[in-house]
Amino acid sequence: MPPHDLPITAVLRYYGLMHEELVFTQPAQFVLYGDGLPDPGEVPVVAGNGLVEVRRGAVMIFTGAQYKQVHVSVETLDEAPALPGSDWTEVVEVSFTVRNGVLRIGGVDLGPKGSSPNFAISDVDEYRVRFSARGRDDAWNYAEHGSEDEEESPILEYHLIEIWPAPPAPPQALRLTDRTGTSYRTGG
Repeated sequence: MPPHDLPITAVLRYYGLMHEELVFTQPAQFVLYGDGLPDPGEVPVVAGNGLVEVRRGAVMIFTGAQYKQVHVSVETLDEAPALPGSDWTEVVEVSFTVRNGVLRIGGVDLGPKGSSPNFAISDVDEYRVRFSARGRDDAWNYAEHGSEDEEESPILEYHLIEIWPAPPAPPQALRLTDRTGTSYRTGG
């Protein structure tokens, strides 16, 4: 049994649990916030994979859903996990440095969600983060042809963010198979 005064992420890690919530995309992205807010004028540190852009202080995650909610699961781990199943159509790993001890998810304009726990691990600055996505093509198609009514908008898109301590390493595109990612990669 873990001590009662542990931060929520330590308890989640102890029990092997995952944090899940809905995040609003704007326009077709959400953010893993670290040391700061994403600067749209800044040249990304990592880009071109069709799923994420790493910037100083934040990682932008690209979605098929536009101004809709996506389901996001975040897991903080002690080491690299096994690859997710083949239903996850895009899988990318990047290194990310967090000096302020805060790591949260949220919208681009809305900032970190108040309901998002801090996923940073005590005394850890360097992370490896695996981003996996599925349903982006369905969400993109729904955005093109579906209802504008937010109440009728189903959750079609899912993201899995796995975070563990690791020294910096080159980004890896482990699986790039959805049409939405191809569109982002080719500028189409």
